Amino acid sequence: MMDSDQGRTGSASAAPASSRRRWSFAAAHAPVAAVLTFAIWTGFVGLDFGWHWDEPLLLVAITRAYETGIPLPHWYNYPSLPFDLGLAATAVNGALQWASGSCAGDGLRACMDLASRTQENRLLVRAVFLLVSLASALWMYAATLRLSGRALEATFAAALLALSWEVGYHARWIATDAIVMQFAALAILLAILHRQLGSRRPVLLAMGTVVGLATATKYPGALLAVPFVALSLGEVETRLPHRFVSLAIVAGAAAVAFIVTSPGTLLEYRLALQDIALEVRHYRTGHAGHTVTPGLEHLLLALRYLALVAFSHYAPIAAAVFALALVGAFALWRHDRRLCMAVVSFPGVFLLYIAQQRVMVVRNVLCVLPFLALLAAMGLGLLRDLLGRSRLATAVVVTVAAAVMLPNAWWLHSAAETVARRHEHTLGELTEHILRNPETRFLLSPGILRRYADAEATPPPSSSATDRAYVLWSSEVDFGMWAANEPGRYELLPSGPFEVNWDYYPDWGGDGLVVIVRPDGVAAMQKATTAPGPERLRILE
Repeated sequence: MMDSDQGRTGSASAAPASSRRRWSFAAAHAPVAAVLTFAIWTGFVGLDFGWHWDEPLLLVAITRAYETGIPLPHWYNYPSLPFDLGLAATAVNGALQWASGSCAGDGLRACMDLASRTQENRLLVRAVFLLVSLASALWMYAATLRLSGRALEATFAAALLALSWEVGYHARWIATDAIVMQFAALAILLAILHRQLGSRRPVLLAMGTVVGLATATKYPGALLAVPFVALSLGEVETRLPHRFVSLAIVAGAAAVAFIVTSPGTLLEYRLALQDIALEVRHYRTGHAGHTVTPGLEHLLLALRYLALVAFSHYAPIAAAVFALALVGAFALWRHDRRLCMAVVSFPGVFLLYIAQQRVMVVRNVLCVLPFLALLAAMGLGLLRDLLGRSRLATAVVVTVAAAVMLPNAWWLHSAAETVARRHEHTLGELTEHILRNPETRFLLSPGILRRYADAEATPPPSSSATDRAYVLWSSEVDFGMWAANEPGRYELLPSGPFEVNWDYYPDWGGDGLVVIVRPDGVAAMQKATTAPGPERLRILE
């Protein structure tokens, strides 16, 4: 009887303990779950943003694949993993329509063909790209938690990606770069596991697979092999042949992953080589207002974006995060020099590579952000260690994290709302803006004046101020005239829509909107134009 009673007592005490562990687990990970849910929700709010330049190429390739029954994109400026994702999303869409009887096509493939041509499918593919891209925050959380063992720093690292407006609007695109960023975050997690667990075959195979999939998303994704090479060659306690075997396993897995997801680069290798050569030539010759001088100028412009823009719409917050990343690099160096070398190797090599190009499009450097986010979280952790274990110290660190996360969340949501309401802005808002700023003389373009006339509205009176600004309708300006990569040249009305960061994508292909250009911006546009002449430049006189 005694044994029986003791058994029941032990079982009864075990149940509350198990329950407490579950609640403790849920409480520890609830913040990152809330951050991810919020980021996904705002992404869906702004999902219907108009159109992106690369979307037609991919969507037409998907339609052609279902028309011909040949699942190849026949277009290899980029490799084929994005095409595979779009093809799979369209297949699910078409299959659901066929199963529900709402498809008028003859057979399953015909339904998929019809589905591929719809706006609904475009939004579905965008949603898939959004979810895959935002998985980067999940990998960052796991990587930082594995490295630091503290949920606060891990949540901070995840939030730096998930709540960044730059990440948010890029993640909605049917494009390659945010997906490469996601693989970069996963590569960091695997690098940490490799460092902690050693050269175990499952980790090596996973590493190679990630490198292969990143390469199959965008060819420079192959540079994600750099951290793994740095880790493997740095294992001085391991015999050199064993290190080369590890690298061979990674390379083999990468090759298999690339070939499986981008087989057309081999099956249509002549076309692939031709398309790749075209893209290489494009980046070496320039791209309208995104053209920069290769070398130091390009490198400094990229670093300015990473330091003052990438992690927040608010430059002081972005600069503070970048400063934390520098501190975090020191902290990681003290903690594990070999891992630190692996983590900083990719940003260094990639930025040096990208700086050799004459084209600067900031989406290319998104893959660097997970590495900076990890280092910033390590910097926050060092701050926590320096302050001690008191409640006040914890409150200070939580306040620092909140001071970054909350403004970013607010702007991410506000910008998404302007996208959802992008057809609601009126000339009345422009009139109010002009009247509220009498210290500036606003010069209205013919396109703006036409819209006032069409609305039977009177433009506001012109100020006699010496400070001038030019008010344009975005679609009346030639694509090649917009000069990118200089913050502060352009201003949008509060209603936006803030589909993108106009300073870096002034040639955006979305819906038309009001753009206010300062004189230095006009000078840059005159210089950048690829189609000079009185007809193109008259709107700026």
